[in-house]
Amino acid sequence: MTPETTNALATFGVAVIFALVFYGQSWWQWPKPGQPGSHRFVSFSAGVAVAYVFIHLLPELASVSEEFVEISEGRELPYPQLRIYAAALVSFVLFYGLSRMISWSRLTAGEADRESALEGIHYHLLAGSYALYVLVVSYLMAHEMEAGGGRLALYALAMGMHFLGLAYGLRRDNPSLYDSWGRHMLGGAAIVGWVVAVLLPVSEEVAYTMLGFVAGAVMLNTATSELPGHRDGRFFAFLLGSVVYTVVLLLIAH
Repeated sequence: MTPETTNALATFGVAVIFALVFYGQSWWQWPKPGQPGSHRFVSFSAGVAVAYVFIHLLPELASVSEEFVEISEGRELPYPQLRIYAAALVSFVLFYGLSRMISWSRLTAGEADRESALEGIHYHLLAGSYALYVLVVSYLMAHEMEAGGGRLALYALAMGMHFLGLAYGLRRDNPSLYDSWGRHMLGGAAIVGWVVAVLLPVSEEVAYTMLGFVAGAVMLNTATSELPGHRDGRFFAFLLGSVVYTVVLLLIAH
């Protein structure tokens, strides 16, 4: 078996895991609010996500930004040193705006109309945007990651827990819509992203820009969706998740 085939199969397996995360939210409905251990698990996964952002993602953005400047030299692109960070900013603002739409619809609707408000265009737009985000994450994973060395496994762990938080939040907002079509859209996006990466690879400049877009969304969703609130948070579980994942990252990197 060639290295290319091995890598394709490994990344496809990760894409399947991503898809199962979204379907599993309907099948097992875990973590479920109030269920024993759910708060600790959510806090642990949030710690992993935060460690991924600060120990891996931010340094990677700095590295690929330098590479982008080098490979785009001579093309006279405007502000090439800021291209990756600008993509992250656009993604951050976009997903923040979409999340505020949902919050605004809840606040302005009457008590009896809140569920129907969530069933409107705001929920569909948010779920569709997350599906695009999942597709880009899966695409980059298949395009950039290589099997072996533990890097792919660490990426699968961090993004899998990140997607678990997204699925948990979307299903909590509207279980019926999530179970009827949301999970299919998100799970399908994970597989489609892998397929598109295999069939239509892009240049490194485009891939790095997509990485910036993903980084902004990861940072926003980690800060606003995955960090548990004061009542739901379990600090020691959060601390354990961040420390464990940081140690593993450092061991793999060195």
